[in-house]
Amino acid sequence: MLKNSRGFTLIELIVVMGIFVTVMAISSYAFQTVLSQAGQQVKSVETEIEGVVGLEILRSDLAHAGLGLPWSLNGASYLEAAVAPNFPVTGVNSNLLNDAPNNPPRAVVSVNRGNSDGYDLNGADYLVIKTPAVGLSETAKKWGDYTAAGAEQNNSSPRFVNTDWVIAVNHRFNSVTQSDKIYRGKAIFSQVTSLKPQSPSDNISLYGVDPDNEPRMPFNRADYYIDRPTETNSIPATCAPNTGILYKTTVINRVGGSGGGFSFNPLLDCVADMQVVYGLDTNGDGGVDLHADAPLATAAAIRTQLKEVRVYILAQEGGKDRNFTYPNTKVMVGEKIAGVDRGREFDFTNANITEWRNYRWKIYTLVVRMYL
Repeated sequence: MLKNSRGFTLIELIVVMGIFVTVMAISSYAFQTVLSQAGQQVKSVETEIEGVVGLEILRSDLAHAGLGLPWSLNGASYLEAAVAPNFPVTGVNSNLLNDAPNNPPRAVVSVNRGNSDGYDLNGADYLVIKTPAVGLSETAKKWGDYTAAGAEQNNSSPRFVNTDWVIAVNHRFNSVTQSDKIYRGKAIFSQVTSLKPQSPSDNISLYGVDPDNEPRMPFNRADYYIDRPTETNSIPATCAPNTGILYKTTVINRVGGSGGGFSFNPLLDCVADMQVVYGLDTNGDGGVDLHADAPLATAAAIRTQLKEVRVYILAQEGGKDRNFTYPNTKVMVGEKIAGVDRGREFDFTNANITEWRNYRWKIYTLVVRMYL
């Protein structure tokens, strides 16, 4: 019996080991594929969450654009943001964004940023929103009214405190026009004598600006733009080369010191382009009859014509995927409206985004109705 017992031959062992190695290789490849896809899904979800949070901030700021801005300065003057060479980015004519010292502030304005950083910012828009409400402090969310009798009405909660600085706009109406005046002062509600209306036709609205510092301008200002900081590791490693970060920066609104400088807040990573389109009412019927890429030049024109702002943002979705090939060499950052392309066509082949075909790209679209 022992003589007739046989084990496995070398050939059989080799065959079994070959089958085992093949199965393991297939399983390993399948596991790597699943792991890669799972990682891509995680990155895509992260990007989606970042987009929702960051773009909702932009949407909210746009919805408040113009709130609390005066229609005329009544002879007053003010300062605004720093200009070149102290502006936070290059390739922007910062003077085109300021209305100081004597012009009423425009609620929304934008310019194209030039290609001065070695990647395709040429044609990407730089957007500015002006209203007390875009400030980051709690005071910037406060508002209140004073009647001719000096009574406080419709005030925010919490209410102003003694150290809050406010902008006071006096609304006076007649049969032809509305004239808004601007004041500047500290809100001490039990002692506000200089801000009280001087006639029964007056109605003063108070808008919070800063909790501690005398403001340099009669509004707060938020700037939205794409930038690629030079600091090491400032851009996530998962971003496609030469994409940037969408920033919201607020102008430091104080007299003296760091006033006029900028406070930086990153909103969305891996952004390639941003375009702004304006919906205008040119015939006075209350509806949008023209979409334009260029902003209106004056505060008065913005109040009467601007009905809608559309913002288009081209951003990377998820991380790099060598098993994925993006199908298009060009993408429209905008849309065709009434048969006319608004925004711009982004050409990946001309941009310095290497291996762009191995990334997924998404257009985020914001459409905000304006009530100025």
